[in-house]
Amino acid sequence: DDPNLDVEDWRTSIEYKYRFYSGMTAVRKNGYWGVIDKDNNIIVPFEYDDAVIESSSQIKATKNGVDNLFDEHGSPIEDDCCSLD
Repeated sequence: DDPNLDVEDWRTSIEYKYRFYSGMTAVRKNGYWGVIDKDNNIIVPFEYDDAVIESSSQIKATKNGVDNLFDEHGSPIEDDCCSLD
């Protein structure tokens, strides 16, 4: 990443993956995917191989074959699908 790249510059160098869904869209910058909102605030940083908005409250971002789940604010979600509790 270029430390001299200001906010306006990254907005003109991104590729949108989908239309906005629940106020968010996945975008690619410099070959990496992230998620922004309608006000161009970064929700999930541009550091993933893929990013998919799965629902209005869940984003899946994949990095090196590992899926990472985030809520609509960009906070990590623990995947409890295989929990024995």
